[in-house]
Amino acid sequence: YGIIWDVFMVLGLVGLPLVWLLVKTGVMSLGRLYEGHEDTAGLIRQVIGIVLVVLLFLVPVWPVNPTDVQYQPPPDHSGHHPPAVNPVTTPTTYGLNFTAASVRIPTGWYLVYAFSQGVSQAVKDALPARSDLRLLQSTVQSRNITDPGLAADYSDFVQGCYFPAMANYQKLSKAGIMAPAPPDQPLWSGHEYLLTTQGLYAHCPSGPGGNLCRADAPDPLHIQRDQTLVTRVGGDSCAHWWGHLRPRLLTEAKKDQNAFTRSTEALGRALGVQADREKEDILISAMLQNHRRRGALSGTVEEHSSSLLGRVSLQGAADLVKDVVNTGLLGTIWILAELALGAIKQAMPVLLAMAMLFLVLFIPFMMLFTAFSVGAVVRLCFWMFSIVFFHTLLAVAGWLDNVLIASMFEGGGAWSFLGDSFGQEDVTQKKLIINLILVANYSILPLFWFNLMASVGSIAATGASSLLGAGSGIGSQMTGAIGRTSGIGKAGAGMVRGAGSAVAKAAPAAGKAAGTVAKTYRY
Repeated sequence: YGIIWDVFMVLGLVGLPLVWLLVKTGVMSLGRLYEGHEDTAGLIRQVIGIVLVVLLFLVPVWPVNPTDVQYQPPPDHSGHHPPAVNPVTTPTTYGLNFTAASVRIPTGWYLVYAFSQGVSQAVKDALPARSDLRLLQSTVQSRNITDPGLAADYSDFVQGCYFPAMANYQKLSKAGIMAPAPPDQPLWSGHEYLLTTQGLYAHCPSGPGGNLCRADAPDPLHIQRDQTLVTRVGGDSCAHWWGHLRPRLLTEAKKDQNAFTRSTEALGRALGVQADREKEDILISAMLQNHRRRGALSGTVEEHSSSLLGRVSLQGAADLVKDVVNTGLLGTIWILAELALGAIKQAMPVLLAMAMLFLVLFIPFMMLFTAFSVGAVVRLCFWMFSIVFFHTLLAVAGWLDNVLIASMFEGGGAWSFLGDSFGQEDVTQKKLIINLILVANYSILPLFWFNLMASVGSIAATGASSLLGAGSGIGSQMTGAIGRTSGIGKAGAGMVRGAGSAVAKAAPAAGKAAGTVAKTYRY
């Protein structure tokens, strides 16, 4: 902006609109003088308007330093305000790349921008405090087992305990001997049902009470054959092994203590998970799922894959294919929406910043090409407010996203939201619905908002222009009004003459009628 202003000053372009106005107004004034209707008030108002526009909205005055920019993150559920971030404390490269010297901006745009920022920030601060569940999801899905020894031990546990237990569960459930697992969470490696059910992680009792396991008990787990492992884990059952493995997995999940604390707080406040152990299990389960998804375990299958394979003998092939196609199609759409949403959310603030950049770049040209019109200033004010306030609309969209996620995945649904939804058509549908709504908020909402503000700004600009620019045409307007008034007078006189002649013609007829009435009704 400063460079463009300097170019305008050197070339003398700033004075061109004023010279043009004076020439145009002088010619028009001569015409009005010849007609006897001189109007100098309109010229004075227009000159004053141009001078004010130049001084307030074109001449750079107030200094602005790019390194003074700071950001205040919103408060969390507990009302805690995180510290403000500036180019010195931010871990980004902003401070390294935006080190230009101070620049100056016009007074009017400084006030408009400050007003827009104040209104936008006030509305954002008034929104209910929330935990960013999208950030929670991305944080949880980024966790993985980084300790090679722990990863190897977990792989041994899956091969030695989880797979045999799941195979026995499928067989016993199919035979109607074992009650199905509760649907509150997926049958992940550390599910309480696996830990306590006989024939799964718990030993099968011998004697008459062992009917559950004698139906089709799995082969002895290798922990029962490995005395060294039995000594290390403190027992010969898979439940003992998991009791030894879980604290190590929890320590791995807590490597980033700050992220782990934020995640557990978000689970409690936003998704209604109250028990500390359940919060830890959700985060451990998501970490293990990420570990398996990234191919760290060769030949492993997800929990939902086991249930899908178990359904092959329970339903027809056509129904199975239909379910797989429906789930796969929904899953594909959900993944595409998830990718698009992630890209849009990251790109939208940058696009808004670039929109503001180019708006500031175009301001001098729009001022010059409109001859420093007040209407152009009003339009630009509306555009600047629209861009700044759209950050608030993004905050509202994020709040709505949190409300939808919390309403659909509260409580036990937290497992489905943070975990893999493959094979769960209802969970995939919920995620797809939320993503489509949020994508619409990021795509349709901008079109509606900017179109609305452009229409309002056009109306306001027309009103402002007519307020200051109507004086130049007062003489002609008065002449037209006088002409119209004289025409109305002539028409009124004609109407009066016509009415008089009509009355004169109607009088004899009225006299005859009155005489007839008098003869008919005598008093």
